[in-house]
Amino acid sequence: MIRPEDLDLPGLLEEWCGPGLTGLDFGDEIPEGLPARLSDWYRYARRWPRIREGMVDAGRVAMRTGITKIAEDGTGDWEWGLDLDDGETVYEREYRKEWAECPEPLPEFLTHFTLENLTATASVQGSPTRSPGQRRMRSWHRWN
Repeated sequence: MIRPEDLDLPGLLEEWCGPGLTGLDFGDEIPEGLPARLSDWYRYARRWPRIREGMVDAGRVAMRTGITKIAEDGTGDWEWGLDLDDGETVYEREYRKEWAECPEPLPEFLTHFTLENLTATASVQGSPTRSPGQRRMRSWHRWN
């Protein structure tokens, strides 16, 4: 089993998606005081906008004591938050319900979040069955 902390996400993203956006003004500044792992994730994730789907923009993370929302699902009825004071503990909840500690710490959450978005937005290639001598047919589909 691959340990999430051993996975080189920026390297994987470059291999899978290409170099991403570079040299652009991405708009959202990364606020001072965010945990280092989350700041690092925002720094490299901004190059591939599709993997940030559902994550709160860095400039909109509420810098306050206690739990602050960092992500939500596509329907907006499930949220994930982070205790900025400890920087590792992730919490989850249904919209407007009580926060409960998530079983995965921040590095594991960011890895799963990134991989889920990466696979959900990946290009798919299929090759239908063919008989000998037939020309190979390719079907490409982009989800982004």
